[in-house]
Amino acid sequence: GGLYGMVIGAIFCHLFLIFDCVDGEIARYRKQTSLTGKYFDNLTHYMFEPLMFFSISLGLYMNHGYLFILIMGMLSAIFYSYSLRLTFDLKFRPILNEVISSGLDIKNYEAPVNDSSTFTGLISKIAKLVFGFGSTISIILLIAIFDFFYTSGFVFLSYKVSLMVIFIVLYGAIMPLIFLIKMYILINSKDIDQEFAKIKDRC
Repeated sequence: GGLYGMVIGAIFCHLFLIFDCVDGEIARYRKQTSLTGKYFDNLTHYMFEPLMFFSISLGLYMNHGYLFILIMGMLSAIFYSYSLRLTFDLKFRPILNEVISSGLDIKNYEAPVNDSSTFTGLISKIAKLVFGFGSTISIILLIAIFDFFYTSGFVFLSYKVSLMVIFIVLYGAIMPLIFLIKMYILINSKDIDQEFAKIKDRC
């Protein structure tokens, strides 16, 4: 919960990000890629992302003593991971199941390129840049370093807290909203059905 602990923890998070980017390249170079490796890579993300936010919020709670930090940290831990996975893993799982059950031949399938020139594509690109896994870890490291040198803190919602607390509270408030918006768009637009229809047309 101390300043040293936050900086060391943030550095370890950044090391995880580096190794996460490198391990796949090493496997491809050594020609040792496998579906098991991809599964393990996804599994580490499912475990690491919630634990990262929970650990930060627990440390901040121990340091500041405010229960709302722990609550907002738990919201960040739950909804950050689900918000990222909602448009990837969770979206394509029913599509993959339908492809397998329908016996589609997808050998010649070419995935469409995300067009960032459209409004939706631009918003998606900005959201990924701001809230993406790599960006979030980099922000955490920068905030941890800032708090280490600037110990005076800030007055936030009538509480004197560090910048990391503000970060956790904002993420705890924003991530559930992003999750609900994404879920509403996916369900209301029937995007999953449209994606499967595109795959059928391209096969």
